[in-house]
Amino acid sequence: MLSGFFKKLLMAKQLRFIEGDVAIFNSTYLLYPASIHSHLRSLLNEGNSAKSGKLLYTLGFRTSKDFSEDLDKRFKVKGMESVALWRNIVELQGLAKINRISSNPDGSIIVGAISSLAKDDLRKNEKTKVVMDYFIAGFFAGIFTTIYDKEIECVETKCVCTGEAECVFILKPKTSGS
Repeated sequence: MLSGFFKKLLMAKQLRFIEGDVAIFNSTYLLYPASIHSHLRSLLNEGNSAKSGKLLYTLGFRTSKDFSEDLDKRFKVKGMESVALWRNIVELQGLAKINRISSNPDGSIIVGAISSLAKDDLRKNEKTKVVMDYFIAGFFAGIFTTIYDKEIECVETKCVCTGEAECVFILKPKTSGS
């Protein structure tokens, strides 16, 4: 069954399948198994596991920042309207199922989600002791950096791959010491 957002993209000709390309809002997308992320993480961990998380975070951040800046120029959506659009895009990509987005009194934002990457790893392996969705955390940080016009950082505090019911991401403005 196609999502309503997917159908809207097709009707507005913003989702196209042309000559082997899949394009959403004129950005080319690749459809590949989620296992590419676990293989990439494994390869990066062979060199330096501490650095691999940072590299995956930066990859997610830059990827979503480029795309979100393009969407911002094209549609001029900000705030909660933009958050709703991004929720649909994250789910359409198959990156995660967003359960909730809420704000704390301290100004931080909490995203509760079921990460497709963590589910894929959990399906293949035993539970891990640490969170592992560095790419998704970076992806969320890039999106919210564009939405709020200031650098946002994101940390995953809970993950389904550790046995939690959902992955929890905390977003807040980046401070000079972080």
